[in-house]
Amino acid sequence: VDFDLAGRPADGEHLAVSGAYLREDASYRVKFACRNFNPQGMFFSFAQGKLAPGDAPLNLTGSMEGRGLEKITGRIEGDSPCLLAYPQDKKILLSCGVVDLAFAKDGEDLLLTLNELEMREPGLKLAGTVKRSAGGTENSAPIWQIDLKGEQLDMTRIREVVLAMWGENHIAKEVGRIVQGGTVGKASYSFKGTAADLHFVRNMHISAEEIEASILIPEGELLLTNVKGRMQIEKGLLVVDGEEARMGNSQGRNGHLVLGLPDDDFTFKLDVDLDGDLAELPDVLKRLVVHQPFQEELAKFSGVSGRATGHLHLGDH
Repeated sequence: VDFDLAGRPADGEHLAVSGAYLREDASYRVKFACRNFNPQGMFFSFAQGKLAPGDAPLNLTGSMEGRGLEKITGRIEGDSPCLLAYPQDKKILLSCGVVDLAFAKDGEDLLLTLNELEMREPGLKLAGTVKRSAGGTENSAPIWQIDLKGEQLDMTRIREVVLAMWGENHIAKEVGRIVQGGTVGKASYSFKGTAADLHFVRNMHISAEEIEASILIPEGELLLTNVKGRMQIEKGLLVVDGEEARMGNSQGRNGHLVLGLPDDDFTFKLDVDLDGDLAELPDVLKRLVVHQPFQEELAKFSGVSGRATGHLHLGDH
């Protein structure tokens, strides 16, 4: 059976689909194209009302071929759709950009290849693969392998979206608390495990380079701004190597921060060469050193002023 259909759902819009179906083995091939198509007029919402198409024209071309539902391959290129997300009582725009992806299904195995995915809002470009394969034993959970790379990431806007949509997730909440915002030139994310393993940060590897960010150190609620350098999360540890950073009126260089992210990991290390404002030092020490005799001695100092340079070491040896 061969088919070739085209139409104009609305003025200026164009939809076309063509292909063939072989009844002997249930195999098929399909090509489709849409130009200036606004999906908002056709789909009000999906994903149980949590997503809805935005009011923007969609331009896509694609192809798909396979045999039944067991073996499918395809590719889609064009504009990624604009979406509106509705987490709880909020409304978030996920703005469109460029999309170039391929997908394949072979039995229970799935493979999604992102050649390019751009979202102008919240500000990211992604490429990589998402793979699902059967578990090692019968009836075991499928194994997911995710390898993604991104560039030109707006962490301030991404953080807002992530916390709005997955704010109850422990990993999202903890990382969003520490990384307050900024930009990242290049980043990567790797994961391998079952869907349940996604709840544990020790199973993930995240790296970011060319960062310029604000980072909150939970111990003492110290806010480091204009942090420039690189960052990674591996085996549950957040590691930041900063070429420079600011803390209030103090300037830091050659910084190294290590924080344990899981609830049972209390690792905390901070090393930095500091050109410090002495007027800020008593308040910082008061928040960081809980030893009562030290607090009593610190309370005797007042009117501290001036600047000093040196090396600041806090936390574990």
